[in-house]
Amino acid sequence: MELRLLTILTILATNLTLWASTSHPPKAGREEFKKCLSTREYITTLKFLRGRQEFQLPEKMRRTVADKVSLGCSGASQRFIDVTTLLVKSQLDGKSAVKIGISYALSDDQKTKSFITIFKQSFLSKYLDLDIFSAIKMAQGLSLEQHGNAAWIVKDFNRLVKFCIKKEGLDLPLPACAKMATTIASLGGKFKERIARPFLDLYHFLINKNGGGLPLHQALKISRQVIKMGPNAPKNFILAYKYGVRPKGMELSSIDAIAFATKMAKRSIQEIAPKK
Repeated sequence: MELRLLTILTILATNLTLWASTSHPPKAGREEFKKCLSTREYITTLKFLRGRQEFQLPEKMRRTVADKVSLGCSGASQRFIDVTTLLVKSQLDGKSAVKIGISYALSDDQKTKSFITIFKQSFLSKYLDLDIFSAIKMAQGLSLEQHGNAAWIVKDFNRLVKFCIKKEGLDLPLPACAKMATTIASLGGKFKERIARPFLDLYHFLINKNGGGLPLHQALKISRQVIKMGPNAPKNFILAYKYGVRPKGMELSSIDAIAFATKMAKRSIQEIAPKK
């Protein structure tokens, strides 16, 4: 009797285990979903377009745009409104503003915030003062086209712009400043780390008398080359240079120490071979 009862309990336990494993699969295997208030996004967008004559869209086109925006899930209409309002206010034509607005409606809040912040930094006269098309291209490149942390990229871009346009900073011409800030900030997306601080640390080291006392243009050139090797490269460079010129180190000249430090910095990253 006891043996029979034990057998029945074992079978029940096995069946319960099987049911649990099939009814509640591992979290890693579940599909991810998010709830979308698509109708609200459609209506909000349509009402916005109807109330803004500067877009000059016929009713059929307004509905087409609203339909596209609603695909962006909750928050899409606000992203669309924020981007298009900014661009039209900046004198971009309505058709182009709508097209760009849709791309951010289908994106996410952080990338939209990044676009707006970088566009303002690029377009406003107190910052880079670029033409509107160059400012848009730059802002899109550092938001939609990046795969790293969008907030970090924006912070790095802002820091680099403010540094390179002020008199006690690099004091670069605005187009050159824009190009440099964009190139370096985009590396943050590649390496998925903040990049501005190590870049500026190296630049300041190189112009200091203890770091070679280089002219500004030469220090900037080396800093740009080194930072391409990742956020850890400036640290390797500085350590190698200090050891290179040290009497108890390698007793190198400043020029030779820079060459040695550059070589060490280039080894700051290595590709990892895929597992077989």
